[in-house]
Amino acid sequence: MARFQTVKEAGEQRVRFFVDHPVGFRGRNRKDDVQLIQFLLNFSNSTPVGYFFRALSAPLTVDGNCGPETLGAILAYQKRVNQRHGFRLMTADGTVRATQQAMLTDPIGIATIWTLNQDFWFGLQYQAQEEDVCLQPLISIVIQPLLAVGIRDASRVAL
Repeated sequence: MARFQTVKEAGEQRVRFFVDHPVGFRGRNRKDDVQLIQFLLNFSNSTPVGYFFRALSAPLTVDGNCGPETLGAILAYQKRVNQRHGFRLMTADGTVRATQQAMLTDPIGIATIWTLNQDFWFGLQYQAQEEDVCLQPLISIVIQPLLAVGIRDASRVAL
């Protein structure tokens, strides 16, 4: 099940996202996992500090369907991150590995979910600074759509 967790890091509250099943060309493409990846790709596409800023001509529909647009966006994201780094930071195969599986078996494959998390965090910080608002309330506002589609808040649940 896709989920997010708020954690304290260096005195700041952060949000971490997890997918339990692969999403993409070689994925199980469970609806909740796909919805989370679609949400994160859209967020990265909309923030000037993200790897994927304005890479999509239109936002992905967050419907849990891993169709051609979502598959293409995952692959484009992976290629763009590698290109911006100048080396192969992640496997560019159109698949976002499940968080636990990737950590154990494919340290390069985890980079997709890691960089999507990083884009989200930097994007939130940028947005808070631009709007001159506190980060904590902004986190609550931004993750509301995830709660609306059933993505679980695992902050109070031991993983």
